[in-house]
Amino acid sequence: MRVLSIDIGTTNIKLSLVDISIEDYQMRFIESINVDQMFIKNEVGSAEHIPQYIISTVDKGIKHIVKSHGAPEAVALATYLFGLALMNRSKGLLTNIYTWADERAVEVVKEIKELGVELYRRTGCPPTHIYALPKILWLRKHRKEIVQEADLYLDLKSIITNHFLHRAITDMSSASGTYQMFNIYSLRWDGYALGVAGVDEKMLPEVVEADYVEYIPLDVTAELNIYDRIPLVIGLFDGASMIYGLTGGRSNIAVANLGTSAMIRTVIEEPIIDNINMMRFQTYYFYREKWLSGGAINNAGIALNTLIDILTSGLEVDKQRLLNELYNYRFNEDRKPLFLPLIYSERIPFLKTDIGGSIIGLKPDVKTLDIVASCIEGIAMLLKVIWEALEDNNISIDDVRVGGKLSGIPFVRTMLANLFNRKTIWTDIVDVSHLGNALLAATSLRYSSAKQIRDFIDYAIAKMFIIPEEKYVEKYRERYQIFKKYLYSLYSS
Repeated sequence: MRVLSIDIGTTNIKLSLVDISIEDYQMRFIESINVDQMFIKNEVGSAEHIPQYIISTVDKGIKHIVKSHGAPEAVALATYLFGLALMNRSKGLLTNIYTWADERAVEVVKEIKELGVELYRRTGCPPTHIYALPKILWLRKHRKEIVQEADLYLDLKSIITNHFLHRAITDMSSASGTYQMFNIYSLRWDGYALGVAGVDEKMLPEVVEADYVEYIPLDVTAELNIYDRIPLVIGLFDGASMIYGLTGGRSNIAVANLGTSAMIRTVIEEPIIDNINMMRFQTYYFYREKWLSGGAINNAGIALNTLIDILTSGLEVDKQRLLNELYNYRFNEDRKPLFLPLIYSERIPFLKTDIGGSIIGLKPDVKTLDIVASCIEGIAMLLKVIWEALEDNNISIDDVRVGGKLSGIPFVRTMLANLFNRKTIWTDIVDVSHLGNALLAATSLRYSSAKQIRDFIDYAIAKMFIIPEEKYVEKYRERYQIFKKYLYSLYSS
């Protein structure tokens, strides 16, 4: 089965033609395309994407793949969370996409702080600026004329489906993780949250399960040089697609992704939220009566790249060579500082992150590479804070499966295994969301059963692993306790 996987992330727009045979445990990536996103930062705190650029890039990618390899048997979508664009049904899109990196709604979160607990209880989304709800309130305050003209509030998934299907549809995982207005119990738009936002349900996209399939109209496929009926699988949000690709939807497995941002989430059988005084993790709907608990952090690859820029500014240093040296890095407790990588505003509500990052323990013999490695450890330790919250709520985790660019570094995989004290499974597939899309397409179109999908993952994907070593587990336990002490003393809100 040939699936054209579209994975639109915050940093990159990726397409891949995947040839997968579940029964034969075979998969190959025929051709992949990776194009940088274009950020618009025209005022302080802004971080927008141009939707027309995303759509044009996707269309060009599809045309290229079709010209080179013929039409796929299906198209599957994975898109990033937290994006919001306003649209008028008659006039089209009125705004760019306000991404999670856009910090202008921070002021609004402070103004509605007293509503945060009830919103968390209903939606599983803690009070933070990344969601669509505070963005809408910010727009009401600062872009009144656009709000008055808008009659649709779209996430990225519904922008893409509106392009392909001529109507705005999003999947439940994307609705749950983007808007802060989707009730994780009723699996419907939440009346209380809609009231806070001042939005009518008719102004939001239609919501379906991730395995929903609809054929792309022939007038659209013709524009893509495809002259057959092609099914579109709506798909999950990008992180959830990765989780599906590494677990097949099984619980008791934590999936960690270390990319531009980072996440750690696990599949659960019923919605669970954290203590309302802490709200350390999010719970989103996942797929077919399962949920995802865990969380994501802003300060991952983006913080690492910023730190490297700071360390090498004005110097003739090959940044790529510095990153390459990490591949041979080993634990060095004698000279390694602690790094609290809170360079950007964070989405963990109980942390006040506007003071910036902190380096603790600089000594004369500390090398640049030690600081860079400490930054990656700090990223992982922020995920450990979320892990502990899951454990506090009796969510058990047997092993860890990792993906994302940073997980390709051996030091990082070993560090994660010892920090979490769990068997850590990794794959050499660079973009695991493409795997998740292909597997979801196979089950959505009834090519494969859920059991076949899970057997395929165990046999073909989850083969390489690292077992934690007790001496390093203890060392990381000690380092984490020190990290947590400084984190809570410096950054508690």
